[in-house]
Amino acid sequence: MLGWVHPDRPAVEALIGLSVALVAVENVWLRGERTFVVPWTAAVALGLLAIAAAAGWGRVPAPALGGVALFALCYFGLLGRVDRPEALRWAVAFLFGLVHGFGFAAVLMEARLPTVRLVPALFGFNAGVELGQLGVVALVWPAIRVVQVRRELYGAVIETGSAAVLALGLFWFVSRAYG
Repeated sequence: MLGWVHPDRPAVEALIGLSVALVAVENVWLRGERTFVVPWTAAVALGLLAIAAAAGWGRVPAPALGGVALFALCYFGLLGRVDRPEALRWAVAFLFGLVHGFGFAAVLMEARLPTVRLVPALFGFNAGVELGQLGVVALVWPAIRVVQVRRELYGAVIETGSAAVLALGLFWFVSRAYG
């Protein structure tokens, strides 16, 4: 928002979708056997996309895709070695939040607000997003509690929800990077 960094908007929007997809994959992977197949598949796929980007295909720069490939491989490797992945997941949420923040900043910059209105606009936008998330949680909380008690449903809900989020994230990534 302050003009210190000027990331490419289509690349940022594509990386937002990719971050959503990676978190969905992580959810399912953490519940399963945590084999090497998922991290290597993600890293190889992203590496191939980085090579294609270096050849001029898509809107996401090759170094960004290569960096995400290396990050995914290292991150899943770390997750596979820890008993309680929560601390690592908070760090990743912070990093992905920065990418999402670039997307939000781009939208606010398009509004061409006067400098004195930037902070109130940013605060209002973030407060609105947080209140919206709290509203959704409040609506689904009773269902979450029922599912947590009924263990047979818990895994199915996590996997189905993660599959839906993965599909949405991949659609967002592909449509922004290659559409």
